[in-house]
Amino acid sequence: RDTPWPLTWDLRGFLEVYVVHKLIMVLFYFVCYHTLLGLGDPDLYFERKSTAADSFPDFCRPLSAREFRSVPQIIRGTISLEVLNEAVEALNRLVVEKYQLLGTELRELQYLRASEEALAQRKTWEGQQGLDTLEVDCFADSDLQLYPTLAGDVGRDMLQVLKHLNV
Repeated sequence: RDTPWPLTWDLRGFLEVYVVHKLIMVLFYFVCYHTLLGLGDPDLYFERKSTAADSFPDFCRPLSAREFRSVPQIIRGTISLEVLNEAVEALNRLVVEKYQLLGTELRELQYLRASEEALAQRKTWEGQQGLDTLEVDCFADSDLQLYPTLAGDVGRDMLQVLKHLNV
């Protein structure tokens, strides 16, 4: 056939465009390959692993001596600053453990052979959740009984001090 235009490779500038196109394709495949290597073994992504935390995030920060002294004696009761800060650390652990348990899928808990107490506690905590608590980390007064350091007068005094300071 007689074509009124030249073949593609006869066009001016085609070779440069072709070379650039091939370089871009090689770079693209290299980036894809590098990404796949960086992801590692695909079998690892089928297992959900939670990392053990050495330190707990601050749901509530420890109080300074100045803040503690600013609370009236009638509100803070008989609690000392050291006991209060230990109770705040226990409260932080409580909140972390609560949301780790709630964040773990039920299927995974059964795979890990979680105790019946843990499953019952999870069911209780799921019952406590509502529309107003979905976006925030929170706890109920009954949760304080899970930690001996938060039970009784210490927990009550701690909550009074934290409420007073609006922490």
